[in-house]
Amino acid sequence: MYLKNPNAHQILKSYLRNPQHSASELNQMAFSSVHFLTQGLPGGTSADATIRERARATILDVLRATDRAILETLESLRSVGSSEKESLQETLKGLLNVIETVGFRLYLTLDISPDLRREDTKILSDETQSLLFVELVPLFKSLCEQSRPEQRRPIAATTTHYIMQTFSRVVSYHPEMVLDLTASLLTGITLGYEFDSLAISEVVKLTEVVLADHKDILMKSENAANLGTVLDVFLSAGWPEATRLVMRLENAVR
Repeated sequence: MYLKNPNAHQILKSYLRNPQHSASELNQMAFSSVHFLTQGLPGGTSADATIRERARATILDVLRATDRAILETLESLRSVGSSEKESLQETLKGLLNVIETVGFRLYLTLDISPDLRREDTKILSDETQSLLFVELVPLFKSLCEQSRPEQRRPIAATTTHYIMQTFSRVVSYHPEMVLDLTASLLTGITLGYEFDSLAISEVVKLTEVVLADHKDILMKSENAANLGTVLDVFLSAGWPEATRLVMRLENAVR
């Protein structure tokens, strides 16, 4: 990543071509690449920016290959006999873990939880955190499947929670962008995340920031619709807090 080694790049491409059999390698690719997402920040040189760009491109390649492999594995699970299912389920578990690694490592890289800081953690100022998040938006778009494809791959509830914690922390920097990403994430297959009490607490945090500090953006129909979509997910799950927030949203857009 740092030296732009062409031989290493060819090896990485071989893993990307065969993701079902390379989940552990893809996981390591993502894990290692994340280290360079803050190269040179804050400030830095054009060389630093290029290294960060290569790191983002590699992680994006990993996510795309993993998404494709997850959908192919799910399709195979529908048609194989019981004797083959266990192997495919293990493959699926490994691929979902790649998505988890990316979500969790971005959460750490953005320094969302001070309690999880290590000695070598780069403590970010608000300005640097905001700029870094903008650089990482393509990765979050991929994680959240912002294009909302017809066939969506699942994402683990734990991964969803790391992303939601990230969004509730950075929503004050980029509220419109975060609302759009959040709506994409929560309308996906989050494997029961909406029924977790920790989930509604993050949605409450995010919504409270928008309603308190960025009410003006709700005058745009797409922003109000995105927040409404998020709250609808938790209304359907039966959370009374969601009903209260929907009432506040309705008052805000009148």
